[in-house]
Amino acid sequence: MEIINANHFFNIEYILTEEVNEPHIPHSYEVIHRSNANPAFIIAKTEANFPFAYVEDRMITREEFSKLNPLEKEIFLTQSVVLETNEDFGLKKFEEKSQVECL
Repeated sequence: MEIINANHFFNIEYILTEEVNEPHIPHSYEVIHRSNANPAFIIAKTEANFPFAYVEDRMITREEFSKLNPLEKEIFLTQSVVLETNEDFGLKKFEEKSQVECL
C-alpha cells in the first residue's frame, strides 16, 4: 500500500535540499544527484507526482471535510473535491470515512 503525500498532490517532482535532510525525504523519492559542495546538497525525484490539473467525480462539503482527521483529509484530497455547498453538480457524494482509500 502506497501512501500519497502532499508533495504528489502539489505536483512536486523534484526536491532540492541539504544532504542532512535526506532521512526526511518521502519514501517515493529517489536521490538522483549529490553535490560535492560544503554543505552537500541532494536532488531527489519521484515518478508519483500528480498532473497539474485533473478531474474528480466525488465530492464532500467543507463541513463534512472538517470532521476528517489530517491523514484522511490528505488522502481524500487525492481522490475527491471539497465544495462549500451540497448542490447537485453530478458528482458522487462522499458518505463515510470508509470511502477514503489509499491509492
